[in-house]
Amino acid sequence: MPRTYWKEFFFRSKTFCCCLPVRFGLISMSFLGILFGGILSIICWFEVANVELEAPTKAALIVGGLVETILFAASMLGFIGAIVRKQSFVQTYAYILYVHFVLNLAVAVYLLVMVTKAASTAVVKACQQTVKNTGAQDQCTGLLKSVRLVIVGVSAVVLFVELYGAMIAARYLNQIKVEKRTARSSRIQAAEEYEIQTRKRTSGITPGFSPPSDFSQDFNPYEAANVHHDRSTAGSSHSYQSVPLLLQDGNEAYDGERRTHGQLEEEDEARMRKPGDAQDDVAFPNPFLSRDETGGAVKTVYRPSQPADENELPPRYS
Repeated sequence: MPRTYWKEFFFRSKTFCCCLPVRFGLISMSFLGILFGGILSIICWFEVANVELEAPTKAALIVGGLVETILFAASMLGFIGAIVRKQSFVQTYAYILYVHFVLNLAVAVYLLVMVTKAASTAVVKACQQTVKNTGAQDQCTGLLKSVRLVIVGVSAVVLFVELYGAMIAARYLNQIKVEKRTARSSRIQAAEEYEIQTRKRTSGITPGFSPPSDFSQDFNPYEAANVHHDRSTAGSSHSYQSVPLLLQDGNEAYDGERRTHGQLEEEDEARMRKPGDAQDDVAFPNPFLSRDETGGAVKTVYRPSQPADENELPPRYS
């Protein structure tokens, strides 16, 4: 619980200095970064270009110029991102600000070590050798101590301001992420509600002069099973009024009468037969068909073909 509280306090708060919005703080910090970063980078590059320096000093100035130039460019991105609420710009500025804080911390520690070492060795000896008066020697060594205190104080203030600015940038970055996530969720919810309302409106639309459909009941195609329609075949004189029902004894009931399968087949064949078919069957018998006398069903049998006499004609044409 305490860890979550401190995390919310340092990185999720929407204000700084008790009441000021973090967006205003980010704009102020980025403006200061543009101002001081630009001035320091100009000084560093000017010294590198115009003064004859030793190699270590020149290298230090080049590194300082690069760092301050990067801070200047990042501050420009942070300033623009805070105004237009651009997440990528603010995120880049926050990361570079944290890196710059670490570099400034290293530089401050280095300067403090160098001043302390100088105050304890060579500079103190120089003061004692050049200044013969005892009071003046004490003033010289005291001046070195004052310079060390000034460096410590200035470094502490700069590091604190920069660290607080990085924390403000992190707060505003989290605020932008939350706002975008909330806006995206709202758009998705609005789109879903609009789709639901559209479906409701379109589902109630029915064609003209027709009652609205009842979607609560499923369609049953067998409800009108007792309704029969007369259908006649073109070119034939028979029609089917109903469907024969299969009885338990194996027979079928057709038009209220009881018939066997053989009788039904004979009746169907008689209906389909034309007036001249009987004479053709006698004149041209089919060698592969014979009628079963018991059931009256037509069966296919094989009869070997016999050589026909070329001079013999069928009875119909003799």
